[in-house]
Amino acid sequence: MEFSQLNKILKEKAVSLGICKKFYREWTDNVNIDILLDMYVRGLDFCIDNDYPNIDFIRENISLDDLHRHNIFLDEHIEMDNAFSGTYILLGNCTGYMNFGLFSAATIHVRHNSNITLRSTEGSIVNAFQYENSTIKIEKDYSSTGKVYDKSEGL
Repeated sequence: MEFSQLNKILKEKAVSLGICKKFYREWTDNVNIDILLDMYVRGLDFCIDNDYPNIDFIRENISLDDLHRHNIFLDEHIEMDNAFSGTYILLGNCTGYMNFGLFSAATIHVRHNSNITLRSTEGSIVNAFQYENSTIKIEKDYSSTGKVYDKSEGL
């Protein structure tokens, strides 16, 4: 699908779901995929609450390279050592592990049927949010924090 058509479809759907005025004003015809994915990460609560865009739409229309630039993973096996601070989103059927250390701080959103192990060491702080049928295992050392918040209820 051509990007301008993709942008139009996504914007129309977001409007029908009640996107906030701030995001609506930001969303012009001149946005690119990176701006859209940045908006997805910043507006993740809206996207999760509305299953927007749904996983099949993402699979069919957005490349893994584009997703990876925004720490979004889709149907992948992840083996990540020395993960950086930031926000990560795991969609679909992700598996594997992510290791955080050296005082990093991360927020991880794990959706759909993903199954991930998160390791928090060397003073790192890891907060993970679990949605739908996903599972998260946290391993931490004495100097670190690792918490899982179950958000699967009420979706």
